[in-house]
Amino acid sequence: MRNKWRRPLFLGLAVGLAAVAVSGWWWRHRPPAETAAGGKPPPAAARPAPVEPAKPKQPPTLASRIPLALKATAKKPPVERRTYRPLTEEEAGELRQAKAAWASADPDKRLDALLSLREICHPDVLEIVRQALLEKDPDLRRAAMECLEDYAAAEIAPLVQTAIKDEDPDVRLAAIRALGGLEAKVAAEALAAAIGDREAEVRQEAFDLLAAKPAEVQRPVLQAALQSSSPVVRLKGVELLRGQPSPATMDILLEGLKDKDPKVRAEVAETVEFFVSQSFKDYAQAKAWWDAHRGQYDDELFEKW
Repeated sequence: MRNKWRRPLFLGLAVGLAAVAVSGWWWRHRPPAETAAGGKPPPAAARPAPVEPAKPKQPPTLASRIPLALKATAKKPPVERRTYRPLTEEEAGELRQAKAAWASADPDKRLDALLSLREICHPDVLEIVRQALLEKDPDLRRAAMECLEDYAAAEIAPLVQTAIKDEDPDVRLAAIRALGGLEAKVAAEALAAAIGDREAEVRQEAFDLLAAKPAEVQRPVLQAALQSSSPVVRLKGVELLRGQPSPATMDILLEGLKDKDPKVRAEVAETVEFFVSQSFKDYAQAKAWWDAHRGQYDDELFEKW
């Protein structure tokens, strides 16, 4: 009797196990829509992304108002300012050799002496530079200025101011590059002279260096630029002022509305409108409006909320 029912029992058990396996596979691989309909959450990949609440509107930032061209100008790598330090034995030996070569009458040896001093930051270098700036050979004067590039010592300022007025444009370029390591206020006087240089390359180098200085140092120099006899210099000054909106900048720009060159006046008027969203027909109208509304603007020329 037991043998009679053994085969059907085994067959039923096998069918039941197969049904359980198929059901389990279907449950694990069911479509998301069916899963949701079954009352259970769909897998994470099938769920809609949560909607974040809208953020409150923020007032515009100063950076959003600076033209891209000026932002690119401002993103210069920081200058590695060189300061006096004790010399290594090797550097001390190079300095002694340079002094001996500089005392030579051979112009090639004297030039090599200056070139060897580029990597040495020491007070003794300044005396050689001072002597070299009196030489007739412009290559010696240029090499002397290149020795001082990125010096942080304020003692180099008189030397740079002398070289800024040199008759050779390459010497003047080297002098501007030597200003990079100086404190901003020390460099400002030399830059004020350099932005009016008769050579376009020298002017551009001066403006590039000026753009890296703080706004409080830039403004007096740019104010001088707007009084230059060259309309090219005045236009460049307006361009840099556009990147530093402030009440002090407005005071400088309004004077530009009296410029004799129509291109400069138009550039100034456009910049003023960019700052305060107001257009004016002349200086008198702009000055009267600014005097009446100055208190409505903050230090970055945003209207106070």
